[in-house]
Amino acid sequence: MKILFPLVLYGSLLGSLFVSRLPIAACQESTSNTVEAAGPDMDYQAWWQAAQSGDAAEIKRLLALGVPVDQQTEYGATALMFAAGRGHAEVVRILLEAGAEPNLKDRFYSASPMGWAAMKRHAAVAVVLVESGSRDTDAAMSMAVQANDFRALELLVARIQPDESALRKLKAQLPQGASVELVNFFSGVPDPAPQATAKTSEVWNPDPRQLELYAGRYTPNSSSKAPNDEDSNTVPDTDQQVLKVFVADDQLMLETEQAVALKPISTDTFQFGEATMSFRIQDQRVLELIIEGDNRATYIPVLPLDTVSPSRQTSQRDLSDSSQNWMQFRGQNARGVAEGQAPPVHWNVPEGKNVLWKRPIPGLAHSCPIVVDNKIFLTTAISQGEDAGLRNGLYGDVDSVEDSSPHSFEVICLDKHTGNTLWNKVAHHGVPKVKRHLKGTHANPTPASNGKYVVAFFGSEGLYCYDMQGELQWQRDFGTLDSGWFFDASYQWGFASSPIIFEDTVIVQCDIQENSFVAALQLSNGDELWRVSRDEIPSWSTPTVIQTPSGPQLITNATNYARAYDPRTGEELWRIGKHSEIVVPTPFYAHDLVFIASGYRPIKRIFAITPSAQGDISQGVQENASQYVAWSNRNSGPYMVTPVCYGDHLYTCDSRGVFECFDAKTGERIYRKRISNSSATSFVGSLVAADGHIYVPSEEGIMLVIKAGADYEIVAENPLGELMLTTPAISQGVMYLRGQSHLIAVREEASKVPAGQ
Repeated sequence: MKILFPLVLYGSLLGSLFVSRLPIAACQESTSNTVEAAGPDMDYQAWWQAAQSGDAAEIKRLLALGVPVDQQTEYGATALMFAAGRGHAEVVRILLEAGAEPNLKDRFYSASPMGWAAMKRHAAVAVVLVESGSRDTDAAMSMAVQANDFRALELLVARIQPDESALRKLKAQLPQGASVELVNFFSGVPDPAPQATAKTSEVWNPDPRQLELYAGRYTPNSSSKAPNDEDSNTVPDTDQQVLKVFVADDQLMLETEQAVALKPISTDTFQFGEATMSFRIQDQRVLELIIEGDNRATYIPVLPLDTVSPSRQTSQRDLSDSSQNWMQFRGQNARGVAEGQAPPVHWNVPEGKNVLWKRPIPGLAHSCPIVVDNKIFLTTAISQGEDAGLRNGLYGDVDSVEDSSPHSFEVICLDKHTGNTLWNKVAHHGVPKVKRHLKGTHANPTPASNGKYVVAFFGSEGLYCYDMQGELQWQRDFGTLDSGWFFDASYQWGFASSPIIFEDTVIVQCDIQENSFVAALQLSNGDELWRVSRDEIPSWSTPTVIQTPSGPQLITNATNYARAYDPRTGEELWRIGKHSEIVVPTPFYAHDLVFIASGYRPIKRIFAITPSAQGDISQGVQENASQYVAWSNRNSGPYMVTPVCYGDHLYTCDSRGVFECFDAKTGERIYRKRISNSSATSFVGSLVAADGHIYVPSEEGIMLVIKAGADYEIVAENPLGELMLTTPAISQGVMYLRGQSHLIAVREEASKVPAGQ
């Protein structure tokens, strides 16, 4: 797999995320702590770094030199936002006294300094901001209550003078274990008004999962007059009058040029503009969609294709791409397909059902297992200090783990059939050069092999090449590879792009805070064959080499551009822009198309590109197809999960479990469903497919098995018994699953787990 990052910042306090994308890195750490004088060419990195670190003396010194107090980064962040987000109350006060604007918002998250303080509930900072004119007073008081900070709340209430209604809302936010002072403070405040029940509610408030029922494509009912622009301006103008309804950010949306949100007003009825959209439902199926405005129009669902199993032609293609070896991230050609191997559909690791073996693996790692003949290779990083563990789930914390203890970076080789250790090598021992994210590890990249050599990449700790017997052949140090938060580089998240092998070279993609590059090295000795600099901010995507009629192409996915290179020379062949600021999914090739996706809001694009592309093929914001782009989708790109193309369909899954199926050749959405499993709520590992099934790993350690084809059906929900933030490998009917603490082999009708494992 790659790495794990925050999904979003606390949206309710930070405001809207839908803003313009600015494709230039910001907030990179300065190598100098001196600034001669303020001016148009001044390097402001030291200024922002001082705010991030809470260096009050440096802030005062730079202010004396004339640094503009509200100087903004490329993403619109200011020193006040950085200091507020880190809880540096003294620096916040100095900046405000120097004239910093407390209500200025950044240009990416649209968050004020109060919003950034709210990310970590820095109540003391909230008090200073309100005293200096911040208008986010409700957020400030809410922050104090949730932080259980009575003193801060007392100061804020004295200044803001909230009315009884505001106090009742605050009382509703009292945390469990609230201090005696807080409880006593609210003792005289009336209890919050009870929530209206469904029977008394005037406004319909559907569960987000319920909205999936209405998603789909609708065509005019032939028995009803189709609306047109001459009749009314309340009905959207769509291609061939086909309406596309989908769910995004827990809202029902109508796809037009700007994607209109549909407001629920009563059961099965929504409002957009002056018109209403109603759905006639029977047996949990939409029979008819009715739009009423100046006139009335009815639509009927476009039924999904009748195909349930992949076509014979595409099955043969999947079979030819499959192999008993799974020698890199996502296996052969990064496709994630293992057709004809009949891996298990049902298992239960805690109960030992269909478990071949289970092997403890020390340390923390999100690298996935690879299979080469009868050997399994994987990596790990073992801390010599107190185990900080992983923080899983959906949250918006951008923090790094503070662990300065030495780590052992190891490459492990296991017997494929028994799980016994064949050899274990320490590639490097030392304190990690960069920190990891709360959800990440120091061993994220998956190894790669050609059957003769195996390469393991530990980012800043180096690239290592071993032979099959574990003898080190060579190692290369690329220096510090810091892939951290694009918005604030002082938050470090660790490295995650996996190496790949093409012919007799190993290729690495290193998109970092400064001096990003992609490079090819001689596999036999590690000599660098070529290196290409990239104007890119950090990404965590693994590159892919595809074979096209005109020759091989190296495909990379990143923020500014996804690019194709000649893998033998590094010459750029084509590029396409408009991607997320955080890019994780790996590109792959199927149906003679290159599939590229990214999904960090607000940009959630999927591109299906013809490999004959040349030059810059970037599209306009509203453009869905062009000469070299067979189709694209603006709303369904996944954040973490690499999609899979199996048979005639492309399958995606976002971090919250919204699972989608598309016609791979045309981009037509076949269905969109939210995975409804109370135990599986967060998804990071990538999709794989085999023998009529799509395998969907969840963080919570539940592997969902979904029937391939045009009908959505979950056929199995298999527990692992521990966290699983990786992608499985498949070989000869066995699926290899890496959990937080074990590598587990499962197969149909496997024997029970040996005692003690």
